[in-house]
Order: sequence, then C-alpha cells, then structure tokens
Amino acid sequence: HRGRLDQAATRRFIAGLPDAAATDAIVELRQPVSSPRVLLDRWGVVQNCRAGYVEPPFAGRARALSPRAASGDPSPLRDATVSWHCLDPGGFSSWADSLAARDDAVLSALRLPTRPVLRSLSQDGMVYGFYLQSLAKAQLQSLLADPQVAAVTPVVSALAVPVGAFAP
Repeated sequence: HRGRLDQAATRRFIAGLPDAAATDAIVELRQPVSSPRVLLDRWGVVQNCRAGYVEPPFAGRARALSPRAASGDPSPLRDATVSWHCLDPGGFSSWADSLAARDDAVLSALRLPTRPVLRSLSQDGMVYGFYLQSLAKAQLQSLLADPQVAAVTPVVSALAVPVGAFAP
C-alpha cells in the first residue's frame, strides 16, 4: 500500500501483531517540529530513527516534486518525499544551499527534486515526520495514542516476527 493508511485499520493491524513482532513505520506529525530530538527522546526511539521528512510524508504535493511523476514513470521512487537524517535538519539546509548547476544531472538520475525545490524545502527548517525502524508493538501503539502524531503507517515489508509467533 502506498500512502497514509486509515488509522482505525492501522490500530487493528497493530493489535493483531504478536507481542514479539517488530516493524518499521512512517510516523507523520500533526504539526512540524524544528527540534526532532525532543520527540524522539520522549518516545524512546532515537536509535530507531532512519530519516526525518522535511516535507509532509503523504502530502498531495509530494507527487509534483518529482520530475518523473508527470511523465508516467512507473518507478516506486516517483512519489518519494524528501527526507534527511533525523537529528540534523539543519544539515539538509546546508546541503541544499551547496547544490550547484553541475549537480542537476545527479539529482535527476537519483530522481530527486530539482535544486530550486530542494532549496525551497530547506528554508522551512521543519520536520514533518519520521521513518522509524524496528519498532515493537507497544511502541507502535504508544505512537498511535500520542496527540502529536497524525498517523502511523507500518512498513509491512520490514515486519520481523520471531519463529512460531503466529503458531496456534
């Protein structure tokens, strides 16, 4: 499934996981934050954080950011949103500012947004969500209950279940 899941369905899915299961998830915030470490520390998931989204993970405008989206390119990266290391959103701004015309070909090959789009996103300085790895069932349920969290979308391809966890 691509895009944000219905949160009632997400709650049912997570409730049905074995207690020992772990999965990755995209966590979308209700309001963006400029200091992501505070939330990650509160949730106890600093070590689980792989990326911080510098734009809303499932925003309608995300499709327009990729130059391939309009061409009908079937690549799974065509609607990817821009992310950066969780604890250093300022590094994204520095990197975007350092881009030059000579980088255009590489950005295109990687199917990343153009320099102007990346620079525009970097001016915001906010984090809109996170890609968190290896979250336990209890952590997922806690995130779903947090008032600062708009949505939790499990990444099922990354589900880790111990042998025998689903045995009758």
